[in-house]
Amino acid sequence: MRQSFTLASANQNLVGSTFEEDFQRGLWRGTKFTEQLIVMPAWNNLNAITASGNAALTMPVYKRMNFTLGTIENYLHDPPTGFRKNSFQATMGLTYSLR
Repeated sequence: MRQSFTLASANQNLVGSTFEEDFQRGLWRGTKFTEQLIVMPAWNNLNAITASGNAALTMPVYKRMNFTLGTIENYLHDPPTGFRKNSFQATMGLTYSLR
């Protein structure tokens, strides 16, 4: 994998693995909970660990329309100076399925 930043001196070519876990659960009246966690450690630089996780709750609103609330968290163990280690996002969406 290639790790690139706006500072050219912080760019790296890394050799690593990807470990992923997915979970889905049906709840009451068509509501669904989904969760995903991804961890990517690098083997040639043990400080270069990247992780990402997200979770979402999807609820039926009307017929084929659904409302989703979610979160996304990204983590980078060794960011260059001026960058944060993690970022967090809250998401909200309305979807319509065509079947």
